[in-house]
Amino acid sequence: MVGAIHLAHYSFKRINPTHSFANPFFVSFVALISIFTFIAFFKFEIRALALMLLVSLLGSLYLSEYYLVINPVDKRFWNNNLATRLEVIENLRTKEVRVFPTTYPNMFYLKPIVTQTGKRIAPVGSISKAKLVFCSEDGSVMVFNSDRYGFHNPDSAWDQPEIDLALVGDSFVEGACLPSEFNITSRISAMTGLKTLNLGAGGGAPLVYLAAIREYLHGRKIKI
Repeated sequence: MVGAIHLAHYSFKRINPTHSFANPFFVSFVALISIFTFIAFFKFEIRALALMLLVSLLGSLYLSEYYLVINPVDKRFWNNNLATRLEVIENLRTKEVRVFPTTYPNMFYLKPIVTQTGKRIAPVGSISKAKLVFCSEDGSVMVFNSDRYGFHNPDSAWDQPEIDLALVGDSFVEGACLPSEFNITSRISAMTGLKTLNLGAGGGAPLVYLAAIREYLHGRKIKI
């Protein structure tokens, strides 16, 4: 329960990075007090069982945290991967290829793009109709072609008069670090023959998903 409350608060902070709701440790402390007050009204056996469950849960969480503190993730892999991606971008640009690193919606939460007319916009996808350099699950670099709206689809997907299945979501839907043919919509299409559309974008949040639906799916014939 405490872990769930803590994770819910963390998720809330991630979606609303400027909202100073409360310190997560304070929230966890209040949750603990509330739970102990609640179980105090039960029989001794139930209180003992609940206490053991809480101690086990908190102990597991803190042991995991301690392990990560004394064994931090080696950042050299990510730094090397980033350097390699930059090299790929520089190499492709010498060949006059329109190529960019992948961008995410959460990059523009606090600093929206300002257009030449002074409008502030926050993208819900990445850069459109370009080669985007992304990570790969094997630690190398992947390059894929974004569609006309900056999503991980073949551009021809938007020419379909009717869509059987449209998916909206974060990096799991987008297929982060996966070749285009292996993201979830591509696999569904290959296995079932359904006409799919992928509106996933890493770093998204519920309001970003709603914006993507209103911006790109409104007026289209979508079955699911």
